[in-house]
Formats: sequence, structure tokens, C-alpha cells
Amino acid sequence: MPNQTEAINEGKYIKQQDSIIIKDNKSSNDISDSIDNNDWIHSNTLGGKAKAFWWKVDREGSLIIKRKFKSDSITQKKISKMELEQINNYMKQKDWVDLANSVDKLSNGTEKEGLGKFLYNDLGWKVIDAQLASHIGVIFTFIDCWEYNRRKRGIQFKLKRFDWEHLLEDYI
Repeated sequence: MPNQTEAINEGKYIKQQDSIIIKDNKSSNDISDSIDNNDWIHSNTLGGKAKAFWWKVDREGSLIIKRKFKSDSITQKKISKMELEQINNYMKQKDWVDLANSVDKLSNGTEKEGLGKFLYNDLGWKVIDAQLASHIGVIFTFIDCWEYNRRKRGIQFKLKRFDWEHLLEDYI
């Protein structure tokens, strides 16, 4: 594998703060076998236990996120343009928004106000899908629509720009 500078110069990788986003399907991670074309972008969550995932934007402007669990099962979630609008409208109403996507706390109703709780309570997502708050945060930070507080624990996001649809169009 080329070093980071060589890879960036070859156009295969994009630097994203502390991680690398892979623009092709030549990742050494096992999930890459299920990615059948170059439309998928590889990234990692921002927390202390960074987890790999893949994402793309379809022609309708929906965001599709694919991830692999420890059990080796691979799941995919399609987030509609309407849901993305609701998420960004939620972000507009707040200053800094907590990640708030703990499985246990969401399940027992003790999670603090934040993005994961919004996905679970307001959009009616399953707990396992509300965990995608961390993935959505990475993607919207990557496209320069949101910023994050650069912490591994106590992660928060803040809306920077309102033109998220235009910013996502570059990845269709």
C-alpha cells in the first residue's frame, strides 16, 4: 500500500481530519468484498473505537450507509432525502448537538438529547439504525456541512452550512 502522500497524489484517497477515506474498493477490510463498484466511499467513525463503514449517494439524493458488525453480518440503511432534510432542520435548531447514540441508553429511555435520540424518537428509527448518528456525523463533516468538536468521547456536531443537498450532489 502506498504511503499517505503517494496515495493522495494518486487520487485514490482523500484525507479526512484523522482518517483516510478510500474512494475505491481495494480496501483490505473484509466488507470490501461486498462492495461491488467504485461508487462507495470508505470512512471510519470518529470515536475512540473507530468503526469502518461505506457510504454513497444515489441518483435521488438518498444517502446509503453500509457497515459490518462483529458477527460478520453486513447491514445497509437508505436514508431518504426527506429524512436528511429533517436531520439538518434539527441541526439548525441547535448549537452544538451531542452524538447521543448509546444502544443501552436509547433502549431504556435514558439517552440525553442529541442526534441519535432524534433519529430514534422523532424519525422512528430502530436503535441499531439510530447508531448511524455517528456515521451521518462523519459524512456531513466530510462534505463540510457540519463540524465536530474533535473529541473521541463526548462527540458533538454543529451545523456550518445550510446547503447540504448541493454538497452531497458532488458524490452522486
